[in-house]
Amino acid sequence: MSRKAFVLTGLAALLLLIGCHSSATGTVQATPGASIRSPRYLTALEAYEEIRPTMRGWHEDAFVYGIFSSRSERSEKRVRADGRAIEWNFSVYSPGAQRLTDIAWENGKIQVGISDAPGGEIPGSGRPQLPVERMIDSDRAVEIALQNGASVNDTLYYVTIHRYDGKTGRDLPPSWTLTYNHLYDLSQQMVLMIDVMTGEVWRNDFNPPPPTATPVRPPAPDQLLIRAYGEFDLYITNPQGQSLGIEPESGRPITEIPAAGYDPDSDVMTEDNVHLASALIMNPVEGRYRVQVHGPGEPEKRCRLSVEVRTGAGEEVLREVEIPCREEVSQVYEFTLSLSGGELLSEVILVQK
Repeated sequence: MSRKAFVLTGLAALLLLIGCHSSATGTVQATPGASIRSPRYLTALEAYEEIRPTMRGWHEDAFVYGIFSSRSERSEKRVRADGRAIEWNFSVYSPGAQRLTDIAWENGKIQVGISDAPGGEIPGSGRPQLPVERMIDSDRAVEIALQNGASVNDTLYYVTIHRYDGKTGRDLPPSWTLTYNHLYDLSQQMVLMIDVMTGEVWRNDFNPPPPTATPVRPPAPDQLLIRAYGEFDLYITNPQGQSLGIEPESGRPITEIPAAGYDPDSDVMTEDNVHLASALIMNPVEGRYRVQVHGPGEPEKRCRLSVEVRTGAGEEVLREVEIPCREEVSQVYEFTLSLSGGELLSEVILVQK
């Protein structure tokens, strides 16, 4: 054999070895038209069309339930700005065999099998099928991302399909999930989640929704609380001449003041177990109030009159005066309420015995 013939024969054998070889996890096949020298970049669904015959050859009823790009740090492995990549991976499932495996497409070559799994496949059940025949492709997903805040200057590290948003804790329809700016650091990642059927953007870290406005609550009502400690009743007259409590002469209950209530025998337990009568007026009017304390008294107890105002803004003022605990007490006190003035509540003054 001549030297030239020997060289040509060796070259032919080398090309045959490059065209087809076996791997530990499955068979690597060169798809028609694949170029060894020029890299091929396909969309996810273009790559699916190339692996589909291999998937059907694995099991006739097999379908895809997951799609993901390479997670390599190498720039040539990333999904490009046109939504194409040199590598796509497909998780497939056979309901009849109840088996799972992976099929990888890389630069025109197809490899079947899960690394470190016996026979390249594992048992499984109940995987949700992706509607690959009706899905928007990876190029359209990237286009939507670029229309919603992402830019060609943002590094697209990883593309996959998720059904759950870990940021908000929401379950979602199958969604293209595009991870930008960092592969692993969650604090730096920018993620978009795009419905594979409708193109609706479910999550957009580039243009997050405005924070939910804090509900505006109506201001709390102002309150005026008047109490008599001892065997007494109260008869209160507001600045408008309206009355509340027990009328001294007749003993009749009077309720003329709006949004007010009177309890002649409150069940609030006092420290010295003294009788307690109380009146509560909501949103009281400003001005001069008149309070008549009358009753048999309660000897050997500490008797007193307290006036407390609580504003909706959280201010509180309490005034107290001592009342002599003797029989047949009837005394009149006055005070001024000024919700908008400098002094919220004046001193309580005895004006008539």
